[in-house]
Amino acid sequence: MKHNQTGFCKYCGQAFAIESDKELTEEQLNKEASWKCNCEEAIHARAVEEYKKTANTSIDVLFGKEEFSEESAVEFLRSAVPLLAERKILSVTVNLDGRFKAKLTSTVKGKVKVTKTLSEKWETED
Repeated sequence: MKHNQTGFCKYCGQAFAIESDKELTEEQLNKEASWKCNCEEAIHARAVEEYKKTANTSIDVLFGKEEFSEESAVEFLRSAVPLLAERKILSVTVNLDGRFKAKLTSTVKGKVKVTKTLSEKWETED
């Protein structure tokens, strides 16, 4: 059974009809309405959420659990994502385990750049 309910954008208050398979809470309805809205604040909020999703996916791809014994280092990278998304910081670099460095950068185009650098040094002396 389809449920037709009304949600309100939490940024501008515009009403939206929300159709779903189940009864939604007021908070869920307002979140759905905000996701549909085209007001400036809603557009910005969607961009921030997309930025976070992309950044966390890139972190998972480059710095997955199997590679690093310290999951807390990878979690630290994830904790920097909201600050980057809101442009409160522009980049962060972390030395993960003495061999790998991670750098998260917020580009001028509003994208996230995730860099993984392996630094190894070989030396011989005769």
